[in-house]
Amino acid sequence: MINISLLRANTHNATKQVALLHFVGFLALVSFIITLPNRWITVDDAWFAEQAYWFAKLGFVRSELFEGILNYEERQFVYHKLHIWQGALITKLFGWGPYFFKAIGLGYILILLGSVYYYLKTQLQSRNDVWLIFFILFFFNSLVVQHGFEYRPDIMMMSTGFLSYLFLRKAMTQRRIVFIISSGLLAGITMLFHLNGVIFIAAGASLLLLYKEHRYLPIFTMASLVGISPYLYEIINPVHFNTFLHQFLNDPALSEDEFSILGWLKKLLLEPKRYFHHVYDSLMFILFASLIWLNWKKVRQHTELNTILLYFGLLTLFVAIVSPGSKTVYLLYTMPYLLILVSTLLIPTLTTRKRQNIFITLCLLYIATNLGHSYSISQKQNAETIAQHQDIAQKYEFSKNDKIMAPIIFVFNQMGQVQIQSYISYLIKYHNEDTPLYGDAFFEQFIAGKKSFVLLSPPMLEDLQLEPVLGKHYADYQYIAKEQDLYIFKYSPIHLST
Repeated sequence: MINISLLRANTHNATKQVALLHFVGFLALVSFIITLPNRWITVDDAWFAEQAYWFAKLGFVRSELFEGILNYEERQFVYHKLHIWQGALITKLFGWGPYFFKAIGLGYILILLGSVYYYLKTQLQSRNDVWLIFFILFFFNSLVVQHGFEYRPDIMMMSTGFLSYLFLRKAMTQRRIVFIISSGLLAGITMLFHLNGVIFIAAGASLLLLYKEHRYLPIFTMASLVGISPYLYEIINPVHFNTFLHQFLNDPALSEDEFSILGWLKKLLLEPKRYFHHVYDSLMFILFASLIWLNWKKVRQHTELNTILLYFGLLTLFVAIVSPGSKTVYLLYTMPYLLILVSTLLIPTLTTRKRQNIFITLCLLYIATNLGHSYSISQKQNAETIAQHQDIAQKYEFSKNDKIMAPIIFVFNQMGQVQIQSYISYLIKYHNEDTPLYGDAFFEQFIAGKKSFVLLSPPMLEDLQLEPVLGKHYADYQYIAKEQDLYIFKYSPIHLST
């Protein structure tokens, strides 16, 4: 006989738990939204925005910011194609400004959330509490907070990559060709955002091979090639292709490890390091690994959980081989699969009393540490920074004939007004060759390039080991003023001023 009072008590407790999850989910979303108005302008915001500006204006990409690097000031063939093209479209439709570019990622977050919700309901047939836990962990994650409102392609790739997996699973379970075509196209489109997206083509093809779905493999591969094919339109011309190849093989972001089997093995061994740069990333991995370990038998026996874990492993393998360095931003590519597994396994794990305190503590630490980092990235006002730069430009009468060396984010108020070379191009040119220039030698390099002004920030001065004295000349550049946190040097040849 059913114990009615016990059933009612369990139902009441379940209702309270869902209500609590809704409340925490609301807090997670609010914590994300309140960071949006006070974001700093990042190097990537400016770097990619400049490329979008030139594509919108000229129909091709060049870069004055990276003058002197691989002839980028003339034409740049290696860039994140679809990422820049949609930025150029945004410029045409809405105008020029950091928030227009930053906001692009928000649309892709909505796409991802809708796709995950659909996947959980249809493929995993999960309860609402699983979706709510995913939602909470997702919006409290500082990688999502940071890059969800930054003009980088990673959030977009996370979204289209997950859609590719969703259609792949539907093709494998429902046996419909249209789904495998859609999966391949989306994998190719993900690579069109950024060449790192090849991991979704490789992982999808590998999954089909491992599950012996051989008849789908040619269709998936051909559809992927169609998705990435627009990448080739600029380099069909043999001369352009040779330039592209030169720029690709000598890209400052790539090292010898990207082009050798020994380098790939080294990166594979060091891949776990990606999760241990920061406490908040480490906690995410610890939470994931411990839940998989405790629920290993359940995962292995559950077709969908086993498949998503396998796909996660394949992506991680290919990220290690393909991506340069151990940047944590690339964790976004695998994050949806990791969080789905955590969300699905957390509830049953918490039913064991002795494990409750451990996993609740881990979750609270995950939230607290991620919130701490999220707070730190929302402490600067874009409008304030842009206004300061505009005041400097007006005060010192920058003109369209002027060429300047300045912090990269100057593009957001001086793009098209002056020609700006960024300090980063100096770092790439000299530090990568282990021959940095200091003192007068640093300034002498700008004389031939006819730079009218050199603007340096405190970190740049520290890097250059320079303590400028007001009025003093450094080569033919005189230190004339300090405005806000920028030190201003004007081209003023000594033989002309004396």
